[in-house]
Amino acid sequence: MVPDGPNTIVVGVDGSTTSMRAGAYAAGLARRQRSRLVVVHVLTIGGLASLVPAGMAAVRQASQEIAETCAGR
Repeated sequence: MVPDGPNTIVVGVDGSTTSMRAGAYAAGLARRQRSRLVVVHVLTIGGLASLVPAGMAAVRQASQEIAETCAGR
């Protein structure tokens, strides 16, 4: 018998009210569909950069490189 619906449901949460509601909805959906639930916790760049010395400089450089790549330069 082939299950109806997804095998895995992925939801991202960052602690906000909206994301927590999305997480609760995804959990209920996964339970009803008998699917695996993968919860991804997201931190802001500022929070991560503070963990590494000179982290913000690296983040700014990476952001600039990504922007240039997307702009086709």
